[in-house]
Amino acid sequence: MSKTLLPFAQRILFRSVSFEIGRYGVRRGPRNRDDGYDSDPDPDILVTNDKPLRRTLRAAPHLGAHCRLLSVEVFGLELEELDDSYVGMIVRDVLAGCPNITQLDVWTQKDPELIAEQVYKQFSEAGRQLEELEGYYSGLECWNFLLQSRMLLHLTLNNADTPTFIQSWDRSEPFPFSLTSLTLRYVDDGAPIFIAATANATSTLQHLELTAGLFALLDVRMTLSSLTALSHLTLHVEESLTRQDFKALSLSLSVCATPSLDLSGTKLPLSLFAEARFHPSLAALRIIEHDTQALNVIRWLCGSNNFNFQELTVWYARGVKEAREISALGALCERKGLQFAWSGHVL
Repeated sequence: MSKTLLPFAQRILFRSVSFEIGRYGVRRGPRNRDDGYDSDPDPDILVTNDKPLRRTLRAAPHLGAHCRLLSVEVFGLELEELDDSYVGMIVRDVLAGCPNITQLDVWTQKDPELIAEQVYKQFSEAGRQLEELEGYYSGLECWNFLLQSRMLLHLTLNNADTPTFIQSWDRSEPFPFSLTSLTLRYVDDGAPIFIAATANATSTLQHLELTAGLFALLDVRMTLSSLTALSHLTLHVEESLTRQDFKALSLSLSVCATPSLDLSGTKLPLSLFAEARFHPSLAALRIIEHDTQALNVIRWLCGSNNFNFQELTVWYARGVKEAREISALGALCERKGLQFAWSGHVL
């Protein structure tokens, strides 16, 4: 590579750095991004790239200045195999060599609470300000880290499956950042996080992704009407929701002003959505379901007069043998004045 191109290549290659600790051959689940791993796990082989990474940053400190994103991945390990303080030491060394990190991505298959706590602790102690965070809500360390994060724009939190999800510490102080996007996954009891995260984002939040259970809570509903900039809402609808839950969900939908809504789930109970009253601002609805049947959508549209959106998209993950029903659904949408699109593959 020529000396002229080298600085540009380094800037691109080192814009993001990641360190991984895991078992060789262990698949990483839904976030598996490396098909080169052996499909037959060898339990005697532990792989990590942290030492070469730290060695590179010490030998060529100018490379660390290019880094904006740090990814931390721990997979295929049992708790006794990894001292979480070791992860903290690695993060501390990387932060020392990368002064311009503004994005953090934490993903682990085991004990996300302990791993995430160590990562947040190192960022807090280093006084780093992030613009984007994707990780786990792990408890007090996470809450305190968010309290000092003034520059955060994009926040994605997953449930760490900890029984101490919401503690009794003081939650009266809102987070200081003004988000443009907020995602809370599998966080049905996360109303305090939602309220604190949106307190200073009522005029800036554009994208919101929640579980339907969280969205339907009264404390959350009281905030929804103040989100004046919301342009897209995604709701993950759980199969366990009851009819009473859907009544609460309908109330939340009626006060949440957004032009675009995604309803996502494995088996969406569309019959219950026939009772939902959508906000008058809703223009486009997308149904995302792994078991979508056009006939169910037809029944739903025929049974509901509580919508005024103009676009309907049905997304299906697998091929289906119901071309006639899809054609009938398209004809029904045309009669109702809806633009219709079916984005799944028809066999």
